Amino acid sequence: MADNVGRRGETWFFRIDLPPGLDGRRHQKRVSGFATKRHARRALAQAKADIDAGRLRHEARCTVRDLANEWLEAVRPNRKASTFSNWDRLMRAYVVPRIGHIRLDRLSPAAVQRLYSELRSSGARGRKPLSGTQVRNIHGVQHNALSYAVRVGYISRNPSDGVDKPCGDTEERTVYTPEQVRRLMVAPDADRLRAMWYLVLATGLRRAELAGLRWRHLAIDRVRPALAVRSTRTTAGHLVVEHDPKSKSSWRVVHLDASTASVLRDHCEAMATEAEKRGERAVPEYVFVDGLRPEMASKPGSSATTRLPIRLPSRGLTVYTWSRLSCAWISLHWWPRSSTWRRLPECAT
Repeated sequence: MADNVGRRGETWFFRIDLPPGLDGRRHQKRVSGFATKRHARRALAQAKADIDAGRLRHEARCTVRDLANEWLEAVRPNRKASTFSNWDRLMRAYVVPRIGHIRLDRLSPAAVQRLYSELRSSGARGRKPLSGTQVRNIHGVQHNALSYAVRVGYISRNPSDGVDKPCGDTEERTVYTPEQVRRLMVAPDADRLRAMWYLVLATGLRRAELAGLRWRHLAIDRVRPALAVRSTRTTAGHLVVEHDPKSKSSWRVVHLDASTASVLRDHCEAMATEAEKRGERAVPEYVFVDGLRPEMASKPGSSATTRLPIRLPSRGLTVYTWSRLSCAWISLHWWPRSSTWRRLPECAT
């Protein structure tokens, strides 16, 4: 079997003969982009071992776009619908349009590095920069896809292993002061979802946990009121899906203060009144629902409707509250999920 290592320009490459393909013809594989001759020889030795183990063989030419389609179909059955939807969006919106035409065997670490630099500087809509965290998430998804290509024998090494991984954002999140919390709770007193704001401040529940909260998960008439996080609801593409909580630690029981429990009892009575007006005998299954049609809610940023139990924007509760809370003159930030919020219920009354 003929093989060799050579240099072209500033980088090194290796060439190796592959076992005959289905067509019976001789095929070679050439991999370039190595910084030194030693690195090229190491990769050549690994390629020989892969050929002996049957992991490396001749395949029809496959591009990054072809890999994205194949990999997404392969992982779909074993991933949550919301996870798959996010991976699909990242690959098709950011990776495929930029490097989808490149053949896998010609995809170099330098090309992957250029992709990350381009995304960081002008990858968002209107050629605005993407955040470091977003680019890091794209790197994670693309790395998984390329690792799949290595496992099935399309390529002998993962090009994204040789790049500088994008750094996530390290900006510290701003937390409301007790005074801001008092002012915040004045604004939504007339809001039909007033109980939701109290619950967010008292517990720091995630949006999907709020949307998936059922009345049977609440114990607000006990001496120590509490709620149990047992399910989540979120969107996957244009569908609403229900899953178990995000992680094992997300399966939890959260104790409530007396004022929050009282607000939730009032909310239950209000939901019962709304149900009577609609000619229904019982309150909806979910705690927070749309007022007109409990099973429907508008999708944020779109005129389309989806089966969401609550109107929540895709990028945080503060977007939803802007028009309702602007009279409170509060500087709106992202809703933090830190344990700091668990000490604030006394400030909300």
